[in-house]
Amino acid sequence: MTFTPIEDIPGIVGSLRKQFDTGLTKNIKFRKQQLSNLARFCIENTDALLDAVYKDLRKHRIEADIGEISPVVDECEYMIKHLDQWVKPTHTSKRSLFSASTKTYIRKDPKGVALVIGAWNYPVNLLLMPVVGAIAAGNCVVIKPSEVSEHTAKAIATLLPKYLDARAYAVVSGGIPETTTLLEQRFDHIFYTGNGQVGKIIMTAAAKHLTSVTLELGGKSPVFVTSKADLKVTAHRLMWGKYFNVGQTCVAPDYVLVTEDLVEKFIQACRDVLDEFYGQNIQKSNSYGRIINHRQFDRLKGMLDKCDPKTIVIGGQTDREDLFIAPTLVCPVNPDDPNLMQQEIFGPILPIVPIKDVDEGIQIVNSRDYPLALYIFTSDKKEYNYILDRTNSGGVLVNDILMHLQELSLPFGGIGPSGSGNYHGEKSFLTFTHERSTMVKDYGMESITAIRYPPYNDDKVTILNAFVYSMPPTVGGKIKFISNFCGAFLNYFFKKSPVSQNGNSTEKKKERRELAAHLATHDTCLWTDEDVALLLLELEIEIGEGTNRFIYDDERMSYCNYLSQTAFSHQAKTPKDILDKIIWLWTTWEAISKATGKSWWKVTEAEKYKLSLVKDDQDQQLISMFKYYNECDRIFAYIKEDEGEVDDEFLFDEGSSIYY
Repeated sequence: MTFTPIEDIPGIVGSLRKQFDTGLTKNIKFRKQQLSNLARFCIENTDALLDAVYKDLRKHRIEADIGEISPVVDECEYMIKHLDQWVKPTHTSKRSLFSASTKTYIRKDPKGVALVIGAWNYPVNLLLMPVVGAIAAGNCVVIKPSEVSEHTAKAIATLLPKYLDARAYAVVSGGIPETTTLLEQRFDHIFYTGNGQVGKIIMTAAAKHLTSVTLELGGKSPVFVTSKADLKVTAHRLMWGKYFNVGQTCVAPDYVLVTEDLVEKFIQACRDVLDEFYGQNIQKSNSYGRIINHRQFDRLKGMLDKCDPKTIVIGGQTDREDLFIAPTLVCPVNPDDPNLMQQEIFGPILPIVPIKDVDEGIQIVNSRDYPLALYIFTSDKKEYNYILDRTNSGGVLVNDILMHLQELSLPFGGIGPSGSGNYHGEKSFLTFTHERSTMVKDYGMESITAIRYPPYNDDKVTILNAFVYSMPPTVGGKIKFISNFCGAFLNYFFKKSPVSQNGNSTEKKKERRELAAHLATHDTCLWTDEDVALLLLELEIEIGEGTNRFIYDDERMSYCNYLSQTAFSHQAKTPKDILDKIIWLWTTWEAISKATGKSWWKVTEAEKYKLSLVKDDQDQQLISMFKYYNECDRIFAYIKEDEGEVDDEFLFDEGSSIYY
């Protein structure tokens, strides 16, 4: 097999990065087309791929098809079906009051250039399943098959580029030197399937570029067989799952915890099933595969040689030239056995550990690293939940083996030493996706935003706390919260001048004179929020032809009380509703002024009606708030001629809903 020249690798990665920057892979139609092409690659080259897998692992065609080809095609079709929905931004609820006038959502952006490193034990599945997710998410991808399964790697390197767009996807072939060079490049995500030792190397290399990593590793996956298990069904499912691919599966059962009273019956049930599956001469069965190479064979043979021959209750036969190791059960095995119970076996040897009860089995499982899978055989729901509540693992399957991998709605992945991250279905898409938090705010409501600007004072602190913290749980706490907040909020906006808002001591009369002089030099439509807020409360301000006098009686009724009452009168149910009504009321005044170029109280009825007919989104707030307009009118007295003093009293009708 020809490997990719090492000197070409940096250029390959660099070319993909430039291509990603063009936005080609972000196009949804392009992604779907590439997924369709990948599925077509599997379908049109099924025979070539199955032949290659057979040469590498001696897998039967049916086993190879259901374990290698079909899952990839299914994943492609699943992605194509759901991609339009998955790529949509996820709109979020807004907890902070500072976000009330914003749009908040999560974009689903591709990470960039991804590296996928496959494994030799399922050389098609474990390479291309992650690639499906990377393509669906919109990434460019470097695809690195395992050189250990050389026939399959060659088939993929030769055939796959004919189906995928070479501008965005590249197959790099090679061994340790080529992989090392790949890991020296900067990627935006690395997905590796293999053993933990190499996983640490991957993590170390990724750390140099702070690259995110998904590791699908392995571990010693235990099986509980309790007194409430159906032994016949258990033996069939367990023997199938263990010897699928000759035990060379990352989630293969690694040891079995069997209650002492069932051990002999369990062994006999397994013996009967193996005879049923493979016949008396297993080596001649075309349904039983082979070990990948002599290196792995020698490792497994070494384990068998260290076993007491009396404990090998089933199997034990080997043939190095044929890379054959028979299905082998070893019993009894001590939980602390240094030979079989310390490292993942990853082959056709199955230790049986007799236990007194489920609790002892739980202690054994918890005494070692978290496994990639946990299997439980029992007919008792309480019993399997009892085990689940007291253990941890990457995944769990009750009363079966391996089959959770084919369910695309379930994420597959490990925890701790068995792996990090997960994939399959939507999780594959998300693994290669950057969930980009996005907030969009317009230039309005600046008077609200200004609360966070320095210098600070007590009112600002009260308002900021209310904006940031959650409502107290008790009724009394809620009342106090609302009271303090409304008082501080409206005191800040309507009772203090710009100088007062900034926390400095002021002289009220001096401020009024300065404000009057300031406003007299500006057209009313150019006033700032602070200008208008002051105008609403100051006693005497000359404007144009006449004098507007807002009569403010501090002891009888504050403007805070007025607005709170107005909000309550319109069926506000929660503190947020109250705040919304207050903000909407104020914003309406400001919007009317901007829309007409006049102070809002100078707008004629005809102009109001004209505004109410506006239908675009920007002015919808005007329409929704006209129901408050009459209440607003009651606040002001239009005195056109009388320049004298006005009594300190509110000029409200007694019939007003806000009359005190």
